[in-house]
Amino acid sequence: MKKIIISVMVVVITGIGLWVWYNHTHLLVESTDPKDGNTKVDTLHPISITFNHYISPAAARNFTISPAVQGNISVNGTTFTFTPTTAYQLNSEYTATLKQPVSMGGLQRGDITLHFKVSYLSYSDLSKKQQQAHLDRTDSIQRQYPILQSLPYETLNYKIDYALDSNNKITLLISLYGIYNRPSQAASYQHQLIVDQQQALTYLASKGVKPTTYRIIYNPPISSPQTNQGD
Repeated sequence: MKKIIISVMVVVITGIGLWVWYNHTHLLVESTDPKDGNTKVDTLHPISITFNHYISPAAARNFTISPAVQGNISVNGTTFTFTPTTAYQLNSEYTATLKQPVSMGGLQRGDITLHFKVSYLSYSDLSKKQQQAHLDRTDSIQRQYPILQSLPYETLNYKIDYALDSNNKITLLISLYGIYNRPSQAASYQHQLIVDQQQALTYLASKGVKPTTYRIIYNPPISSPQTNQGD
């Protein structure tokens, strides 16, 4: 029994030693934000790559993003960050590449490539960190758009949320909860969507909102003159 315990301890210690050695002699990626393949990236989301070693400032010269986006690059300890100063295009796919990064100690590794897609994100879709950044950004415009203090708002029939673009313009996102189980319900389903839509618009009106002041996106889209209200 004693020999078994000693053997297990040797294996564990050897494994830890190998991991420490590998971590010390290789430049590894610990995390990326966004993750490769993310399809829900905000229009001004920074790109960050964190390593297990301090990164050489030379990495700042070896970053590309396609389609091209203007932004600022920083290298802070183990983290490389690209912060866009112009918004990504909605519903567009981007490829960001950090070419052959090098650590301060001279460790090298191959290219790191991230693919992501930009889409409208409602406040409730954001991470807690993104929500805090969003709140910091919207403090001033909440005075301009008091309705934001009441959103998101949800009933059994609909939900009203919002998205804020890089120009501080508001888009209202209205989800309608009509039930559709079979083709014979198509007409009543469309009617229920319109009723739910009117209820949502009535709620907005009760908060002093004129729907034509904002762009409104309905989910699902409905065939009604109300769906084309102006920006």
